[in-house]
Amino acid sequence: MFAANTAGIYCVKTRNCPSASITSRHRKSASSASADDSVWYFGYGANMDPSVLRKRNITPLEIANARAPRLRLCFNHRGAYGNVIPSNGIIRKEEESEPSCAHGVLLRLSNADMKRMGTFEGGYDIKQEEVITYGGKTVRAAVFVTKPSLKLQQSLPPMSQYLRKLQSGARFLELDQEYVAWLEAHPSIDADIRGKEYYDTPLQRW
Repeated sequence: MFAANTAGIYCVKTRNCPSASITSRHRKSASSASADDSVWYFGYGANMDPSVLRKRNITPLEIANARAPRLRLCFNHRGAYGNVIPSNGIIRKEEESEPSCAHGVLLRLSNADMKRMGTFEGGYDIKQEEVITYGGKTVRAAVFVTKPSLKLQQSLPPMSQYLRKLQSGARFLELDQEYVAWLEAHPSIDADIRGKEYYDTPLQRW
């Protein structure tokens, strides 16, 4: 089900936002939702946290929990920020037991808000990927993927402050329980002790 975001950034369930009225007039199919001046965007990182969207002055028009079956989350963006790679890609042997796909939030954004979102996501390309809502709808959505020049050689523990945004967003959205548990247990480090490996990208070496 797609829920209209009529009561703020962002309300997923009526019990979280008593003023929201989620009815049939607030739902759109994947095929019709992109017919107007808007785009679907799949957020897997800090943008799952509604406080981040508030600070960025971005107001989703519709929302739904979703997963990207062909992608999985890792932390190999310069500085160990989030990125998604093909679900069959293995960076470290230890990752073989990690979630096989990325979970996150599917947002319908105005074109203006999507453009604004891009100004905060430095070092990423935008690609179109298929995601599946928890209700079973398949949607083509914009996804931020790390530019090759800013990709680390391996996934590293992210900054604690950054990881907390992913954890709080996943809890708020009530994503898949196993996925939330994985995020909660994921190792992290303090920002000021990141070593040179956190900046070892092709661009840095060039």
